[in-house]
Amino acid sequence: MDKGLITIVDENDNILWYKKRWTLEHWKDIYRISGLWLENSRWEVLIAQRAYSKKNQWWKRWPAAAWTVEKWETYESNILKESQEEIWLELKDYEIGVKEFVHAKENNNRKYFCQRFIAKSDKKVEELEIQKEEVEKIMRISKQDLINWIEQKPEDFVVGAIHYIDLFCC
Repeated sequence: MDKGLITIVDENDNILWYKKRWTLEHWKDIYRISGLWLENSRWEVLIAQRAYSKKNQWWKRWPAAAWTVEKWETYESNILKESQEEIWLELKDYEIGVKEFVHAKENNNRKYFCQRFIAKSDKKVEELEIQKEEVEKIMRISKQDLINWIEQKPEDFVVGAIHYIDLFCC
């Protein structure tokens, strides 16, 4: 298996070819990512802060788990792997949420499809083990507090976080 090959797709999310991560041409290449929206029974959302060592949008907040889909993966197999790696959570019951095309002009003109997954877990933050290479820290936050934070300080979140409000919080 050739690790690090990213799935490149067309504007309809059809696979075209694969590229090494460091050879992506963000102005041209469209790739795939998957993200996990994780709530508990009190309607609190788990968000993660990206590790300071990350090249892209380091220190910003994002969903509970997310990553770029590699050659041997589907959106679904990717999020199952990433939730296990990033927050040590084995997903069993989850829904496949919205998939959308994102053109993040304010983030190096990146273009990608993001498939969202939705799950519930009442595990406490202290029970989840984070992967330090990917995640600096995690926290639970009410939906209303998340909405307020994103609206007041969007720079604290990855590009496109404002979409979380429309997709999940209303």
